[in-house]
Amino acid sequence: MPVDAAILAGGQARRFGGRDKSALRIGAASILDRQLSAVREAAGRVFVVTASREGFGRRDIEIVEDLVPGAGAAGGLYTALEAARSPFVLVLACDLPFVSAGFLRYLASLADPGHDAVVPRSADGWQPLCAVYARHVASDLRSRIGAGRLKLLDALAAWRVREVGPQEIDAAGGGEHLFLNVNTPGDLERASELLHAAGPSNQQARNTPMILPVHALVQSRIADVLQQRYGLAPADVPAIVTNYPPGRELGDLAVPVAFELARRLRKAPKAIAEEIAEALGGLPGFSRIEATKGYLNFFLDRQAFVLERLDAPAAPGPDAAAVKTIVEHTAINPNKAAHIGHLRNAALGDTLVRTLRFRGTPVEVQNYIDDTGVQVADVVVGFRELERMDLDAVRHAADTTRFDYYCWDLYARVSDWYAEDKGRLAARGQALHDIEHGGNEAAAIAAFVADRIVRCHLRTMARMNVGYDLLAWEGDILRLHFWARAFEVLKEQGAVYLQTQGRLAGCWVMRIQDDERPEAADGTVAAEPAAEAGAEEDEEREKVIVRSNGTVTYVGKDMAYQFWKFGLLGRDFHYRPFETAADGHQVWATSTDGGADETGRPRFGGAGAVFNVIDVRQSYLQKLLKQALAAIGHPGEAERSSHFSYEMVALTHNTARQLGYELSPEDAARPFVEVSGRKGLGVKADDLLDIVTRKAGEEIARRPENADLDEAGVRGIAETIAIAAVRYFMVRFSRGKVIAFDIDEALNFQGETGPYLQYAVVRANNIFRKLKDREGVSEAEFLATLPAVSVVELTGEAHGHDLWAMVLEAARLDEVAEQAVRTLEFSVLAKWAFGLAQMFNAFYHRYPILNEERDDARRWRAAALRYFRNQLTGALDLMGIPVPPRM
Repeated sequence: MPVDAAILAGGQARRFGGRDKSALRIGAASILDRQLSAVREAAGRVFVVTASREGFGRRDIEIVEDLVPGAGAAGGLYTALEAARSPFVLVLACDLPFVSAGFLRYLASLADPGHDAVVPRSADGWQPLCAVYARHVASDLRSRIGAGRLKLLDALAAWRVREVGPQEIDAAGGGEHLFLNVNTPGDLERASELLHAAGPSNQQARNTPMILPVHALVQSRIADVLQQRYGLAPADVPAIVTNYPPGRELGDLAVPVAFELARRLRKAPKAIAEEIAEALGGLPGFSRIEATKGYLNFFLDRQAFVLERLDAPAAPGPDAAAVKTIVEHTAINPNKAAHIGHLRNAALGDTLVRTLRFRGTPVEVQNYIDDTGVQVADVVVGFRELERMDLDAVRHAADTTRFDYYCWDLYARVSDWYAEDKGRLAARGQALHDIEHGGNEAAAIAAFVADRIVRCHLRTMARMNVGYDLLAWEGDILRLHFWARAFEVLKEQGAVYLQTQGRLAGCWVMRIQDDERPEAADGTVAAEPAAEAGAEEDEEREKVIVRSNGTVTYVGKDMAYQFWKFGLLGRDFHYRPFETAADGHQVWATSTDGGADETGRPRFGGAGAVFNVIDVRQSYLQKLLKQALAAIGHPGEAERSSHFSYEMVALTHNTARQLGYELSPEDAARPFVEVSGRKGLGVKADDLLDIVTRKAGEEIARRPENADLDEAGVRGIAETIAIAAVRYFMVRFSRGKVIAFDIDEALNFQGETGPYLQYAVVRANNIFRKLKDREGVSEAEFLATLPAVSVVELTGEAHGHDLWAMVLEAARLDEVAEQAVRTLEFSVLAKWAFGLAQMFNAFYHRYPILNEERDDARRWRAAALRYFRNQLTGALDLMGIPVPPRM
């Protein structure tokens, strides 16, 4: 059942001097932020009930003022029920810092029309302020409040309550401190101690074998010292930044917080740093802490650091505080074969998905299928008007040709056919009408073509190691009247209005915010702002959502889809299994009808955050989606609606020639060759992958060490290398940069390429393979003696700090992944991986492992090699790049 969520924050909090309890900080986050991370995973719409909108210090979440001030929890609950739009509302007191997303999801899943409430009953009794209530109990609760009967337990005794007992709470992942509430400063202190005892950060608790938990430990302990030594309130502790000193002899981490505090404490940074270092004493995992010229320099215990990470998992586990995130990417029109530009979209989108999951974020991957648009209509026109085919003939063509290629050529021919006679565009209009209304042959052909082409696209993307959870079909959005519901919501909130005069008379429009671009009267985006003033200028600041003839522009359908993604529409699709991917993963598709077997189906939609991966040309319309979310009262969702934009892909002259293009003088004069699918001049993704695979295979077969490989063995390795060549090239450049794809550059085994990174891992694996042949022991057995081996190689006493520098750099994978997600710039990840591979290759040539005479040096170098290999393999996996057995 659809569930809203309300956080009750209307209490006086007298024991905290009237401060808002939800703003109290426990660790690095406020109670409210901790709760929002959990509750957004369980509910669609989330709002806060508080005594005063003005008095509440947050503007990034929907605020509802208490309708019955002074009525305590009963008044807050009543207000939540009245404000809810869904049949049920999950209610949460603002002083519960340890609620988990998993437990709240479980509570929400129990919402049922047969119950008035779903309420946990722990060993300490009923927990009515972490419970789910049916909206219809509002009238009874209002009567009770009017009669002065404010005890919620009395109401529960009269209602139909689904009890969630202690064992069920534990089974649902409630946790020992689930219902610990912060009512006093002592409670706050205890909560902070519990968090501290559990580890300095959620990431550390998830045992990531990398560097961020180390940063978190340092930051947490310094924050504790600042509060204890200088009496700073948690809110007054400055941001504690961790840097890396320029050389390992200066330490492994450096913290300049003393400079931040100098003015406030009226002390020299040097003195402050010395006081903090003294108060810190020793830290687990560090050999020493030094105060140097105002900096706090931290020296890791190198032996412990390496040993703890040799067999640790390659990625953190699930993050209980992370919100469900939807990433929509690829979204190829289902009318012809995928082209090279789609490969950049898919590579970026899939890398985002993998990196989010690496961080512990639950991710749902969606691929939007525009099966009712102009592109599909044009192919239908081509089959009917140019090919003179009915549905049976189209089926035969699909069964006997490379259908996505067939449609590619047909689409180009239709474009030429329109250009010869503009009157022929009427056929497109009729096809669009027929497809939208259904029940005719044009609609049947369109549905068949879209289904077949989507299956072709999935095969193409599987070659790139890209997969999906859900295919969302635009036709289902229309047939299930998602837009009609979204239109109602937009009108109810005053987000759109009927224009009664001027060029847009009869249109439903949305006023464009000042930073948006204007548009033409037909709803398309204008190239430049209009210069005229007055009424015409006002019209240029309005976006047409519904045309005067009653048809919705495609941004309207996008709004409905975006509302559904966040769980704000109050409606859902039916679903059907679409196909099983090669890895056994079930791909689902939306459906209009409910006849399919949905056994085992995940819960789709209802996300706490959404990323739409679509090229930069759609920036204007993506901003309108954010504006629409804010306009209907969901500024938080608008903030968490992200457009992951990128620039186009072109070809170098060399690659264009390799793909069979004859360059015109105009093309030759340009720095790169632009392509156009509409004109049939695009580069089919499969053609590109085929030629890259062929050239990679030629390189593999040429090498003497691969003489024993048969044709199938060569091809298998070549396909893996092709994935690396194309995917790395697509993410290596800043997403705001137009890239000119070059086959030879992408395949260079010695350049900044995916194959270069693969080769570094293959080389590391070869070393261990030879080590096993020589020593007769496995990696683990060879490294098992490390605790008893001299550490001079690791500490730098023998040959400097190169070995340790490589280990420390390899440990930064989680930090780099965080930066990439935060900035949506995955070139950062690609370049870091390339730099790490370069560091290893330099180390490999300078410090032998197999031929090193000193046993302790061999073992520590092998340990560093193992950690490097695992971390670089992890980085490649984030980019969707597998490692071949040899190269």
